[in-house]
Amino acid sequence: MDLLARKTFCESCGSSLEVDMPSGFCPACLLTTALDSPDVSSSGSRIEDYELLDEIARGGMGIVYRVRQRTPSRIVALKMILPVHLRSSGAVNRFRTEAEAAASLDHECILPIYAVGETDGAPFYSMKFAEGGPLSAGIENYRTKPHETAALIAKLARAIAYAHERGILHRDLKPGNILFDGAGKPYVTDFGLAKWLQRECDLTQTLAILGTPFYMAPEQAADSRAVGAGADVYSLGAILYQMLTGHPPVSGETPMEVLRRAAEQAPRRPSLTNHHVPRDLETICLKCLEKEPASRYSSALALAEDLERFCAGRTIQARPAGLTTQTWRRIRRNPAIVGLIAALLALAVSLSGIVWRDHIPRQSNGVAVLPFENLGADPENAYFADGIQQEILNRLSKIADLKVISRASTQRYQSKPRNLADIAKELGVENVLEGSVQKSGDQVRVNVQLIKARTRFQLWAETYDRSLTDVFAVEGEIAKRIAESLQGKISGHEEQSLVVKPTSNSEAYDAYLRGLAFEVRSHVPSWSCSADLVWKAIGFYERAVQLDPKFAVAWARLSRLDSFLSFNSFDPVNAARREPAKRALENAQGIERNSAEATLALGYYQYWVLRDYGRAKTTFGRLSKSLPGSSEVPTALGLISRREGNWDQSIAWFEQALALDPRNVELIITAAETYGMHRRFETALRLYDRALDIIPNDPDVMAGKASIYQAQGNLPEAASLLSEVSAETPAEETFHIKITQLRLERNYAQAIRLLQARRAQFHFKSQSEKALFPIWLAFMQRVAGDLAGAKATAEEMLENLDALSSHPPDKVVFAAALSQLYAAKGEKNPALNAAEQAIAALPNAKEGVTEPSLEQNLALIQTIFGENSRAISILTHLLQTSYGSWLYDPVPITPSLLKLDPLWDPLRNDPHFQRMLAGD
Repeated sequence: MDLLARKTFCESCGSSLEVDMPSGFCPACLLTTALDSPDVSSSGSRIEDYELLDEIARGGMGIVYRVRQRTPSRIVALKMILPVHLRSSGAVNRFRTEAEAAASLDHECILPIYAVGETDGAPFYSMKFAEGGPLSAGIENYRTKPHETAALIAKLARAIAYAHERGILHRDLKPGNILFDGAGKPYVTDFGLAKWLQRECDLTQTLAILGTPFYMAPEQAADSRAVGAGADVYSLGAILYQMLTGHPPVSGETPMEVLRRAAEQAPRRPSLTNHHVPRDLETICLKCLEKEPASRYSSALALAEDLERFCAGRTIQARPAGLTTQTWRRIRRNPAIVGLIAALLALAVSLSGIVWRDHIPRQSNGVAVLPFENLGADPENAYFADGIQQEILNRLSKIADLKVISRASTQRYQSKPRNLADIAKELGVENVLEGSVQKSGDQVRVNVQLIKARTRFQLWAETYDRSLTDVFAVEGEIAKRIAESLQGKISGHEEQSLVVKPTSNSEAYDAYLRGLAFEVRSHVPSWSCSADLVWKAIGFYERAVQLDPKFAVAWARLSRLDSFLSFNSFDPVNAARREPAKRALENAQGIERNSAEATLALGYYQYWVLRDYGRAKTTFGRLSKSLPGSSEVPTALGLISRREGNWDQSIAWFEQALALDPRNVELIITAAETYGMHRRFETALRLYDRALDIIPNDPDVMAGKASIYQAQGNLPEAASLLSEVSAETPAEETFHIKITQLRLERNYAQAIRLLQARRAQFHFKSQSEKALFPIWLAFMQRVAGDLAGAKATAEEMLENLDALSSHPPDKVVFAAALSQLYAAKGEKNPALNAAEQAIAALPNAKEGVTEPSLEQNLALIQTIFGENSRAISILTHLLQTSYGSWLYDPVPITPSLLKLDPLWDPLRNDPHFQRMLAGD
């Protein structure tokens, strides 16, 4: 008999029930019982503040209704404990405890709990009404969409990981407990409810009380009290399996038969049922469904990360079970032959000692190149040591069989540290390259040694005495010897790229190394980029190509920096670098069109100058194969995906980059900002803490963390992180976050004092930056009630911008700035027109980071001039959107910010605004 077709009978009316119905009751009787209970008003359809509309779900513990809440007015879901459980005081207490636990989980993909209450001894709780229905209703739609399926399970796995971090296991994950809202956003629901029920029950009771056996881990059936996070990983794998194949991983005619097969039989490979299933996704799915918890993913987070690797087209961590693993599983199911196998193994080992010594297992092939020590008499030659280190890294990154940690992650260590083992552990490698450089005139001595960090065993060492123009060969030889020492495979193409000699001009090469040293110190394209260092690097690259016009790598580097300066720049000097970027790129391609360096320059030109994100993504995608060890490529792909609004894909690329570059603070901050823009605030906070572990008390990192607390409405925590920010704080973003804090605290006087002091004393990086700065002062004066002061500040600023009005370097920034100034002056039509022009001036049809921020700007101006309904309509959309905000840099607008920020006070009494904040 099919399990899903089994029937039982309602204890009240005798009607037939499906097997997974609540114990003893049909839906009609449940609803009647609820409405007839003493806690229901005389109308027979209202419980306290909730009007019951209809039933939407039922399970072993309770029944869920769609209800109308009176205050605030909205449609919500309300879950009540089943009447049969009211006779048990323990059951009632546990319902309350679990409901409160579920309410404590605040994650974007966990169904929000609005209220936990009780009426006449019967506990209930209300939650968001997910009008999109459960996954179980549309699960068949995913069979031919493997990437969409993987992306969904990755989101759910991250939600489960969040719950696990807070000590809550789900234990009843199934398609029916995955709900969607009207926009298709998924939510996990019914957290913790299976946990206490399983402590009450055994395997002879109904499926609804157990949790569904189709998705239950084998160890959960054996002892539900002892299960860990691996049980939820198994359930996620079972859901994934059904989405790929159309049926659960195991079947049976009775609950006991399903559980027995889950414990004894391996599920059939999904690709045998559905040829659309990619091999990597099948491998991920089957790893989740391993019988032993230790053989599954170590956590739900590890599962999510592997799924994201799959979605991004990267190598997954899971590996298919090999012949040895499969054989061992068969042996464990047939213990009678274990003794024989053990005897044969002992004999084999005794006969193969010599052979074993000849086949030592391959060493880890990860390597970190620590900063090279400058041994020259002239301390100014330090640039040469930096350049040699970076050039060796550039070559190593082209070897696919090596994991190479970038300079950004190693630059904070000493040249010859004592704690090599600790450093290697922090960087995730086993091997470290130390080196020194001594330059005297045109002669160079390079010393290197490759060390196994844990034992400090020297794997290889060499000293090279060369002329300056022969250093190219040295760099290639070092990279090759490192790969050989670590038993890394080098293809013919890779070996050829190691020995390329880009110039024979020693002066040109010296200038190039100087430029390279300044470039790597500038942190392009990160959050802490120094424009001064970028300009110095450009000067030396220009010198290099003047000395050798055939120096392709120098042309490529020059094009990259020119492209970077032209990107999103309001400075006319920087904007003028577009044409030089194009010329430098054409020169690089004309000399070495297919080189990795020229292709990198092309990708950045497409991204930063042309804003052609699709072509740029294609270009960098090609580079991921030729530069597999470089974190630069996944970082660029992460930034481009973010610009496109592909947030999950962007995060997956940043995670890949962090795996190659784990101590790169700039990359960690970029990833943290991205998580913040994507409203994954808890992960963003962890990344900021990770950066602070590397650079403790850094004011810019602390300000980024403070912006997350502001978005969450936690002003005390944010204030503690911003206490040292002053008018002289160098980073403009950090200063703005401080001003936002004071505005949210409504401390207008201190904010205005700080803004005026900075305007008078601070040395701005450019005249355009100085010209834009008063916008913050004008808005602060306006919210403080000084309309005359705001108008005067805005008029003065408009005069400074007149010189740019005819040929603005960035039409989007210019139009947005004008809209804000007109608003500060109180001129409605010009302000609204300029705000709309800023959106229309976007170079791309869709800008995932910028466009929503410009919409937010329009909503703010509409708010100032009383166009409430239009502003609220935009804000409602933005609350469900991931983006980077100019107003709350870098986080998007949130309900907490809307509640706290005085800029939105004109909307405060509007009922539509209140309902929006209530989540209706």
